[in-house]
Amino acid sequence: DMGVQSRVEGLFCKTETDAKPFDMTSPPGSPLKDPTWEDMVISFATIPGYVSWRSPTSGSWFIETLCVVFMKQSHDTNLRDMLDSVCLELKHRESTQGGKQSSMYEVRGFHKKLFFYPLLKLPERL
Repeated sequence: DMGVQSRVEGLFCKTETDAKPFDMTSPPGSPLKDPTWEDMVISFATIPGYVSWRSPTSGSWFIETLCVVFMKQSHDTNLRDMLDSVCLELKHRESTQGGKQSSMYEVRGFHKKLFFYPLLKLPERL
């Protein structure tokens, strides 16, 4: 990316970028090779076309549920199972207007079980 032309107080200048061009002649497996969409888990607060609900006092339903699930389960549950738990927990919430929310996540080349295992067990009252 060589930046874009912009006009600043009548002068033309180029924006800066921290990107470096890829060396397309590098061998396979080289760190200079074009990046791939591997080892990614992308979580969304809601599915496309729908709203994400937020409480005025406790904030986003998704973030609140994500934090509670991670606090309760991260000592013995892998990431994808915890994200499934977040989806299931959100399913039981309802706004005062009767609105519901469903989260989702995408997996791109992430085939292992990721455990955070912080050795932290919280009291059962959460």
